[in-house]
Amino acid sequence: MGSITAILPGHLLDNEHEVLLTLFESGLDDLYFRREMTREEILYVYEHIPPHFHNRLILPLAAAQWRHETGFKRYHVKEKQRGVEGLYFEQEEIGDYRFSTAIHGYSAVKTLNDRYEMILVSPLFNSVSKSDYTAMAASERMKFENSSDSIRKIGLGGISLERIIQFPEILQSFDGIALMSGLWQVEDIHATFLKIRKLWKGI
Repeated sequence: MGSITAILPGHLLDNEHEVLLTLFESGLDDLYFRREMTREEILYVYEHIPPHFHNRLILPLAAAQWRHETGFKRYHVKEKQRGVEGLYFEQEEIGDYRFSTAIHGYSAVKTLNDRYEMILVSPLFNSVSKSDYTAMAASERMKFENSSDSIRKIGLGGISLERIIQFPEILQSFDGIALMSGLWQVEDIHATFLKIRKLWKGI
């Protein structure tokens, strides 16, 4: 099956780095630090997440200003930043970095250059935590499901253990899933992740 990405909330988790290390050791494929981060926070991540997991980290685009101190290669571009990501890098080096972004309609896919390694397609389901954040129309979702684009498509929005059980046919059309409230707002994060991993990957 596809990959599992976790997207951190806007606030620090209790014992965050210990939690993240446990998830990485249990098979988490990618981790996106969605919140804006200071240089000190970036360096703390660099120092406290073991180097062999660094290629699984996705940082906000603004964190690229400290890329030479950390060597981090993967950055997430928000919708309003698309098309200007090159402003954060020297022209001769930008090809060494990979980008992701979030997409809410299929037409936006055609605007991306080949430096984008994956897109977060959302919202697949009604949000777990936001009552006004409702699922995209099935007709729009199916455009992603039926596309032959080489870019990795990661389903996002309202994904939880329960919805993986209820709607496997929707999720299996994507190259991976991204977890937010469905992972962080549970009583036992690690146990929930292991159940999701078993359902999603069969292991």
